[in-house]
Amino acid sequence: MIVFERNLWEPVERYYFRSTRGLTPICELARQGDSWEVLFYRGATRPGPHPYDSFDHAKAHIMRFLAPREDELRGPEAVWAAANANPTATPAGNLQTRHPRRARRRSSL
Repeated sequence: MIVFERNLWEPVERYYFRSTRGLTPICELARQGDSWEVLFYRGATRPGPHPYDSFDHAKAHIMRFLAPREDELRGPEAVWAAANANPTATPAGNLQTRHPRRARRRSSL
């Protein structure tokens, strides 16, 4: 899945797009005056900057480009992604067989 995030301490409004399993961004989308510019760090034959008039239009193009290429462009794998890649076995005694909120009915005697 592709996500985008912004660092609030940066003086320019800039969004970084990366894979949820990747550690480093694949591209950035930054405000330049009244327009937006896309700059690719890897994967594109022409890294840019590519100008766009609106944020939504630029984001749609980025997502359309990155979604099918996510695995090859993700870059170094994040620690949390590597940890989740190999699920650990759960002992049979820890499996929950009933819903935790369902209370047992007491017999009325």
